Amino acid sequence: IDIRRQGLDDRIAQVDTQISALERRLTSREQTLYNQFYQMEKLVSQYQSQASSISGLMASLTKK
Repeated sequence: IDIRRQGLDDRIAQVDTQISALERRLTSREQTLYNQFYQMEKLVSQYQSQASSISGLMASLTKK
C-alpha cells in the first residue's frame, strides 16, 4: 500500500508540474495576444483618423 501511495503521490507531483508549465505558457500566450490586439486597435484608430482627414480634404476640394 505504501508503494502504491508513493507512486500516486509521484504521479500527482508530475501532473502538478505539468499544470504549472501549461499555466505559464497560457499566461505568456495571453500576454502576446493582448499586445497584438492593442497594436491592432492603435492601427485601426490611426487609419480611421487618416480616413476622416482625407474625407475632410476631399470635401473641401469639391466645394471650391
